[in-house]
Amino acid sequence: MARTLLMVFAFLFLWVGSTPLFAGQEAVDPYNNGHFQVEVGDTIYVSESGERGPFQTLSKKPGKCGFGQELVAAEVTGVSRGAANVMLNGREVQFSTVGKYICACPEECPCQAISQAPAPCPCNPDKDMQPVGIW
Repeated sequence: MARTLLMVFAFLFLWVGSTPLFAGQEAVDPYNNGHFQVEVGDTIYVSESGERGPFQTLSKKPGKCGFGQELVAAEVTGVSRGAANVMLNGREVQFSTVGKYICACPEECPCQAISQAPAPCPCNPDKDMQPVGIW
């Protein structure tokens, strides 16, 4: 009896634990989980300070970063798991595509911005970005 019960619990543990692995990216809501979805060739708006700045803001629409400076348009040149390379000021810069903070707009947020530090939302500066629940 104890052996059967142990096997059932082991099966349930493995089944529940492995479900996210088999769910695929379609099961991930890019906005709510702080994942910024981009493809090579996309134009996005980024913090001009790049990897040197604390915010590393990425946005689908123009706006301002946490320092109050305008985000600049940049073309995505490469995408890897959790990162995107963009051409910024004549050089390739890598940004994380998994944000610690997201825009606090409703689900249909036009900029779907992410940031690595707290900042106002680029598309609605009156609202602060909120921490992502995965951190």
